[in-house]
Amino acid sequence: MSRGITPRVDTVQDIDTMIGKRAATCISPTFRARLLGYDDKWGYFKVEKNHSKRKGLNWGKYNDSAGQIIEIPTQMLRSLTWLTKKGQR
Repeated sequence: MSRGITPRVDTVQDIDTMIGKRAATCISPTFRARLLGYDDKWGYFKVEKNHSKRKGLNWGKYNDSAGQIIEIPTQMLRSLTWLTKKGQR
C-alpha cells in the first residue's frame, strides 16, 4: 500500500512579506518559529518559545530549544500556517 502525497495549498502569495513573522511548523521542536530569511533552497527560521494553553498539548516543554536555527525547504514556505496575532493558530 502506498500513501499519496498531500497537496500543498498556498497560504501566502509573497514570502518576502512573511520575513520576521511566526509560523506554526512541526519541524520546530516548539511548533513555533520566526522566518529570518530564505534563498532558492532553504527558509531559515529561529525557534520561538511556545506558551500555548491548548488542552492536551505541551509544546512549551521544549522551550529550552528557543533560539536554535532550523531550515525548511523553500517550497514549503508558501503553505505554512502563519501566525498573524499573538496566540493565534
